[in-house]
Amino acid sequence: MQRSNRAALAAGVALGALSLTAPAWAQCTLEGGGVIECAPGSYNDITVVTAGPVELRLGGDIETLQGVTLYADEDAVVRAAAGSTVSSSEALWAGLTVGSQMGDVDVAVHNISATGGAAITAFANEGAVSVQANRLTSSGSGFSRGVEVISDGDRIDIDVDSIALTGAQGLGVFVGSTSGRPAINIDVGSITTTGQGAGVAVEVSYGPVSIDVDRILGSGESLGVLVMGYADDVNMRLGEVDAHVGVEASTNSGDIALTADTVSSRVGPGFYLSSMSGSVSATVDMLNQGLLGSTVWTNSGDIHLDIGVIEAADDAALWVGSQSGDVTIDVDSIAFDRSDNGRILNVSTYSGDQIIRIGEVTVGDTGGIFLGSVEGDIDLDVGDIIGAAPTEVHPFPGQLSGTGIRVRNVSGDISIRSTRAVTYSEAGSGISAETVSGDISIVAGIATAWEGNGIRAVSETGDISVVAGTVRSGEGMPLVISTAGAVSFTLAAGGVLEPGDLSTPSSEIAGDAGVSVLIQGAVQGDGDNQTPLWITRGALTLRNEGLIVGDIGANADVRFENAGVWQSMGGMRFRGDDDILINTGVIRPHYEESGCCYDPGQITLTGLETFQNAGLIDLRGAVTEDRLVALDTTYVGQAGAVIAVDFDMAAGAADQLSFGAIQGQTTLTLHLLGEGGGFAPAATVISSTAPASPDAIVLDAESATSGFITIALNYDADDNAFTLQALPSEAALANLRLGWAAQDYAAKSGEAWSGRLEDLRDSVWAGVGRAGGVEAWGQAVVGGRSQDQVSDFAILGATIRRDISSETDWRGTQYGMDRAFGPVLLGVTGGFLDYDMAARTRPDRFSLRGFNLGGYAAYLNGPFSLSGLAKVDRFESRAVLRSVDDFSEMDGTAWDAQVEAAWRFGGRSVFIEPVVSADFIRTDLDDLSIAGATASYSDLDSLRLKAGVRGGGRIDHGGLILTPSLGLYVTDERLGDTVMDFAFGTSGFSVTDHPYDAHGRADVGLGVVGPHGLAAYVKGEFDFGDGAQGATLRLGARWSW
Repeated sequence: MQRSNRAALAAGVALGALSLTAPAWAQCTLEGGGVIECAPGSYNDITVVTAGPVELRLGGDIETLQGVTLYADEDAVVRAAAGSTVSSSEALWAGLTVGSQMGDVDVAVHNISATGGAAITAFANEGAVSVQANRLTSSGSGFSRGVEVISDGDRIDIDVDSIALTGAQGLGVFVGSTSGRPAINIDVGSITTTGQGAGVAVEVSYGPVSIDVDRILGSGESLGVLVMGYADDVNMRLGEVDAHVGVEASTNSGDIALTADTVSSRVGPGFYLSSMSGSVSATVDMLNQGLLGSTVWTNSGDIHLDIGVIEAADDAALWVGSQSGDVTIDVDSIAFDRSDNGRILNVSTYSGDQIIRIGEVTVGDTGGIFLGSVEGDIDLDVGDIIGAAPTEVHPFPGQLSGTGIRVRNVSGDISIRSTRAVTYSEAGSGISAETVSGDISIVAGIATAWEGNGIRAVSETGDISVVAGTVRSGEGMPLVISTAGAVSFTLAAGGVLEPGDLSTPSSEIAGDAGVSVLIQGAVQGDGDNQTPLWITRGALTLRNEGLIVGDIGANADVRFENAGVWQSMGGMRFRGDDDILINTGVIRPHYEESGCCYDPGQITLTGLETFQNAGLIDLRGAVTEDRLVALDTTYVGQAGAVIAVDFDMAAGAADQLSFGAIQGQTTLTLHLLGEGGGFAPAATVISSTAPASPDAIVLDAESATSGFITIALNYDADDNAFTLQALPSEAALANLRLGWAAQDYAAKSGEAWSGRLEDLRDSVWAGVGRAGGVEAWGQAVVGGRSQDQVSDFAILGATIRRDISSETDWRGTQYGMDRAFGPVLLGVTGGFLDYDMAARTRPDRFSLRGFNLGGYAAYLNGPFSLSGLAKVDRFESRAVLRSVDDFSEMDGTAWDAQVEAAWRFGGRSVFIEPVVSADFIRTDLDDLSIAGATASYSDLDSLRLKAGVRGGGRIDHGGLILTPSLGLYVTDERLGDTVMDFAFGTSGFSVTDHPYDAHGRADVGLGVVGPHGLAAYVKGEFDFGDGAQGATLRLGARWSW
């Protein structure tokens, strides 16, 4: 602390050399101008009484029995040498007493010591008083004082470095004024007292009071600071106060301001501040209280409290009240051991507003925050209210013995913001707000009660807004809101509204002017309470963006917008005249686990007029017994609308939905059960009382297929019902293509033989012929074909369309040897072929690998030729069906007989040749057993007829003879039907496949005849028409000798 007089005191007072001869004054000198100088020494006492102004100078240490006394009618001045000590040794005598009748008193000394009395006593009837000292002490068992000043003058200044008192009673600084209006300034470094008394005590009628003390330590039943004023301001700046009672200050009309670093009271309040008409403010970093809390009261003035930390063992931390003034409180944290009074903070006003901010409250077993007003607004912002750890008796973490937050008002508004408020009592609530005509606004993080309400907000006519995180109650209603006005309730994201384990009552909201509810967290019902929230009065606008488990009760019109997840526990009864449910989220039954599976769920919507769906209605579980019944409802499927159900393919059963009417369009998604059980009859899935458009429900194709089963959706106009039926899928019917693939496999080697004879005829016609009677030949072939096939099948009482289009590719070699006997040619042939057929729309594939052996004959006589082939093909087939995640292998044999005739017109250079052929193939194919199904094939006979015309000629070039050719044909399958018996589960079907009708083929070739009997040829073939597109490349060579 800075002291303005320290430099002057250190300099001391210079003494003159004048000495008096009178024995009593042998050590004092009377100077001119009313100055008396006293030398150091021992005195019985030094007493000066004078009518005029006087200055007493003490030259050094002065030891007295009865102290130093100076009385003057006019100014009285005392000065002491630097570092000097003035003492009185007889009990109850003051060390220094200075008084003036009409003048000022000015004291500037160093150390003053008294025994049981005052170190310094100063009084002035009319003048100002100034006291400056370094250290003041008073010891003994009497009533000791450091500085005692009484003045009715215009100013009192006290500036002391330290005061130390011992004894049963003591006052560090006492200032009194009865009729004057002095401006009082007290500046002390430290004050130490024992026993009863006070560090600083001021009792004045008028005049402003300013107190500045660095440290007050009272070890007995003492009071730190006591100020009793009447009409003027009190300003206190305190460093550390540690006493029986901290600070008490009162005034009638003045303002009170307290600033302190630390105030500690062992028993009494940390501070007690009151003013009738003035304002009161307190700024304290640390407030440590014992049995009694601090109290602040005004009648008409404002109150402002700014406190860092409050630590208390009992009673409320703060009792604050004002009639018409406003109250502002800002506290960082409050820590309690317990509270017999059951209150952490108690604030009351009549017409004044309240603005209160509390950071965190930590309690052992204590009450909550109590605020009340008649006309003023109340604004509370509190962080966590944290209690003791949970126990079996108090299962909630952070329990309190009373209400966590309780706010009452009559006509003013209430605003509460709380991070967490928890309570444990018979009737206490986590947060309780009550008003008659004012509005209520609550924003709460966690509000939990054991036997009371988590949040209770009640107003007779005002509007109520509540935004909450988690709201719970052990045995009571978690949430109660009631007003004749409007209600807005928001359950924030991450929050939960639920009863406790022992609670069956629902939360209730009543708002005569309308209720708006926004759910972003989770509303949790349970088996004991399927309706966790009831709207008892008022039209309801409900928007769910989070989770609702259970149902919502309402007694008036309802607009329910579900954009989150609603897990219904039985359904809702709509009691309004124009109720509407708008779903853009998910609606499903709530399933409770029972053993291994789910219990069936049912949703009944009674009295609902309109159901607009742009989200998901999800009845999927593990059974087909779920139901949604809304017979009073017009269901409207909007963009994005989906209904998802279970469908048992083997049993032919599905979850069901029933409406009064169905409009718009909705996609039906299936969860398939009974896999492998076979094909079942039709089952109702969605129905309505009124007729519906067959397009109102459309099937999600991706969810409607499982392996060999595809679900068909149909509309039964007689029953106003949409039905589901399990029918063969494309994967099942595509197995037909395996029969055709086996036939086509055998045809490929015959086509290689036909190409060999075309090349032979061309060379003979060109005049080249054969170099010898024996000729060997070979041919490499590669090709592919795309076949479109979308067919209608009559199966199980239904006509279904399936796409079994395929992509086929092959590669292989064919060899042969023949001998000419005039115009007759006899030969043998054999070869190997790899053949693959892939489904175009699925990841399924058939692969055939095998060989063939055969013999052939030809008759070539001029323009006419006739040839025939007989062979057998043996192959192994592998079916890889990724659609059903399985594969299988089987064998097959094909017998092939082919005949071809041709007639040529023209000469060697140019010719035209009509050609006809017939190829008969009979195939024997083992059963295909795969994925629980068996496909058996019969009537695998093929008769392919081909008719066309070829043209070509001869070109000589550099010693080589070239034989180019072109051809155009029509090919038709006259038999070729594949009959497949398909057995799957307990059912099956038989179906016939006709792969294709007539289609076209074109080819272009070039033969090359060289010396020494060597020849080669290349030929390209192209298929087109009847959904077929394909190409084959043949490379051949022959050698005759």
